[in-house]
Amino acid sequence: MQSEMLMLYKLMILYILDRIDFSMTDSQLTDFFIGKNYTDYFTLHETINDLTEDGFIAKEVVRNKTLYHITEAGGEALSFFFKDISPAARADIDEYLSAQRYQLKEEQSTPADYYEIKHSEYLAECKILDRESVLLDLQITVSNEAEAERLCNNWKDNSTDIYTYIVTKLLASKEKESSGSEE
Repeated sequence: MQSEMLMLYKLMILYILDRIDFSMTDSQLTDFFIGKNYTDYFTLHETINDLTEDGFIAKEVVRNKTLYHITEAGGEALSFFFKDISPAARADIDEYLSAQRYQLKEEQSTPADYYEIKHSEYLAECKILDRESVLLDLQITVSNEAEAERLCNNWKDNSTDIYTYIVTKLLASKEKESSGSEE
């Protein structure tokens, strides 16, 4: 019975990751499974680790977030065993994704990370993503790790305003140039 449940959880994770066009965080997967009372935290993470080790999902760690996406092998496995996911479980997943899709995706659309590039110099890289496109990739060099971390932590809350400011400022400069040359 236990192995049947673990197989179901694996298939459900594959199904969730197959139904979206972005990576999900560890906490987002946990919210679904714990929130719907499918399983406990430890069983879920054992299942996620098994899927990762077997190459059915890929894991990427960015700062303090772990992101998962389905691999080609995971997609193939899901296609073979899709029917083993109950219609009720698929409906729960589809309902969750439908209700939370914007919020889930929004959490992934403004990644920020930093790296030490040389002693006492850090590069903070902040992005705005839209599906597969990079709308903005901002790289800022700062003199210490605390500043780099603060930049990355503040990026999510300020990214829209910064993007709007940059685009508006650059387009306004172009418009002034154009209107100035016409006079």
